[in-house]
Amino acid sequence: MHGTMTNEILAAIDDEAWDAACAAHLARRAGFGARPEEVDELVALGPSAAVHRFVDFPERAQGLEEEIAALGGELDVREEASVSSYEMTERLRQWWLYRLVATPYPLQEKLALFWHDHFACQESKVVH
Repeated sequence: MHGTMTNEILAAIDDEAWDAACAAHLARRAGFGARPEEVDELVALGPSAAVHRFVDFPERAQGLEEEIAALGGELDVREEASVSSYEMTERLRQWWLYRLVATPYPLQEKLALFWHDHFACQESKVVH
């Protein structure tokens, strides 16, 4: 009985059951939520393609690093005599927060956030 219940929970949603509530739930779980127009796009894609939109991401988000650099926030962690350790850590935080909200692949960033929390370390113990 328990195995059957697990299989039902993990079963794919069929096209008839796929709606805005399901798409919004997917966006919250696989990303950081979605605007109404993004939910509409996910609904139009259907359940399988919507899932693939989240899980099929490239190793590098095309253009994202360039966008961040254009805003003056490129990640540069080289030691500079004029920059304190606190300021370098703050730059890293700002870089990552921008990536979290601007990426077209939120699951990639959500996974990085999960593993960062799982293998937490202090900035003072990380040299590079």
